[in-house]
Amino acid sequence: MRKSRRREVRRWCGSRDLWKATMSRALIFMGLKDLDFIDTPSPTVPLSETNAEAWSGILDKYYEALDNASSQGTTASQDPRDRVNLLLDSDSPFLELCALAGHDMEDSSASASLVAGIGKVCGRMCLILSHIPTLSGGAWNELTVLKQNRVTQIATECDLPMIGLVQSAGVFLPQQFRVFHKGGQIFRDLAIRSAQGKPNCTVVFGSSTAGGAYHPAMSDYTIFVENQAQVFLGGPPLVKMATGEIVDAETLGGAKMHATVTGLADQIATDEFDAIRKARDWVKTLKAPVSEPAVTKSLPPRYSPAELLQVVDPDIRKALNMREVILRVVDDSRWLDYKPTYGRNLITAWADIHGTVYDPEATGWVLLQTKFQS
Repeated sequence: MRKSRRREVRRWCGSRDLWKATMSRALIFMGLKDLDFIDTPSPTVPLSETNAEAWSGILDKYYEALDNASSQGTTASQDPRDRVNLLLDSDSPFLELCALAGHDMEDSSASASLVAGIGKVCGRMCLILSHIPTLSGGAWNELTVLKQNRVTQIATECDLPMIGLVQSAGVFLPQQFRVFHKGGQIFRDLAIRSAQGKPNCTVVFGSSTAGGAYHPAMSDYTIFVENQAQVFLGGPPLVKMATGEIVDAETLGGAKMHATVTGLADQIATDEFDAIRKARDWVKTLKAPVSEPAVTKSLPPRYSPAELLQVVDPDIRKALNMREVILRVVDDSRWLDYKPTYGRNLITAWADIHGTVYDPEATGWVLLQTKFQS
């Protein structure tokens, strides 16, 4: 039976070599065989100092834009980026996402009033959001909503827990007609994540109104900072205007009220540091992910990634050899080609990056060159 099945597979594959390659890949994915990476040829494209000099001015503008994006003022409480740093493990990197959202846009703000990125909390990769309350009270403009929708999509697709460090006035009302419809997706996404068993935690650091109140309400676990965090759809001025009732913010939506009356607050923290500690404790209670990618010993590329600035022309209209780029990205500058002689305008391969196997795809320079010649 096995021989018959094997002949059938060979017939389907068409040739002995292709059949061997197919069986080899099957063994790799079943974990029965290690990747047999091929030695790649030496670089064939000369390094260009002109490219490096041209990139220098571009990178200076980029770093200046990052500095502007990280300028969000100061308050008596913790800076939003400080909150993120305190939450992360001491040795954790932080991959910031969409840092330049809203850059140089009149209708938006620095970093779109939202810090977002991926880092390790108690050894677990998490996606972290932190509102910037010093920019219009952390109110959401159009770019804020688009940014949060995008990073939530990343967290869901990558099966990452989400931790929101919330202090927001909700929708920026002058843009309400451009924000409300897109803003509804935030709460839809949180509900879908909960239904799929993907955990969400919200730490409320200050006054959070309207949409800023929905975020903790839709989360699985909420932590309030005592005498500092408030959550309500409308604050005391709106209540007085609508009903004539005079009420203070703590009575209307403070930490103690939500912990004893509504049940929204799962934990009350004595201060911001205690709130972050409780968020880290929450991460410890999460179940381990079902599967994690196998990580092997990582070797640096044989050719320095810094040479990418000399390999790639800053003029995106000019062609480049993508193999030269891959040489400077993957571990030990080695990879296993898939269909190397078929469809040469597209490079497909398996490779290790920081010890984890990936299947990079890159459009080869042949296709780009052909386009410009035509």
